[in-house]
Amino acid sequence: MTDFDLDFEKCLELAQEFLTKKVRKNYYEFKVIQEPCADYVYAQNELSDEEVESLRQLKEKYGEAFVDHLDEALGEDTLDNLNCGDELADIDLDNILHQYRFTAHHIKQDGTVRSSERMVTLTDEEYARLLAWHVFDNHLIINTLRYRDSNLYDRILRGVDTYYWDDFIAMMVDDPYLVTMDEAKADAESIVRENNIERSDGYLCISL
Repeated sequence: MTDFDLDFEKCLELAQEFLTKKVRKNYYEFKVIQEPCADYVYAQNELSDEEVESLRQLKEKYGEAFVDHLDEALGEDTLDNLNCGDELADIDLDNILHQYRFTAHHIKQDGTVRSSERMVTLTDEEYARLLAWHVFDNHLIINTLRYRDSNLYDRILRGVDTYYWDDFIAMMVDDPYLVTMDEAKADAESIVRENNIERSDGYLCISL
């Protein structure tokens, strides 16, 4: 294991400890099957601990047919919001997700910049890795992450790629250089302060 790996592992441990104290809402993926595509995520909904427990009981009682009895656990209002004409195939209750704030900055043809906030949904493991990279590197940008952790990079960019229209032409914004990781940067600074970490101008130097 290289010094690079060792330093990152230390940062990852600190990030995981930080997340045990961070207050967040829990989201779960609702999946559908639509031929000829494989199953895919249709929606990500916030569920309370009580709703999750009710859904687990439905799975035990009805097996795969539990999706036909969701009203028993979620109520009609929630089901109405999930109705897109496709049959729900599954709800992933084992993979807890959380939403985090990112900002995409769109450079228009006239040189002006329009910024918009995005909510990106990540697992605890993914967000801990993002925090660790921020603690490890004081100047982390999304493009750096592309080379250090490509899977995490792809997951983040899935949530911030977007389209916008101007008066003359529709342009797809697909520029990873123009994304800032607002909440992650703030959380990483908290980790640095709480653990008295001394950072260099380049890579991290940890003094615990």
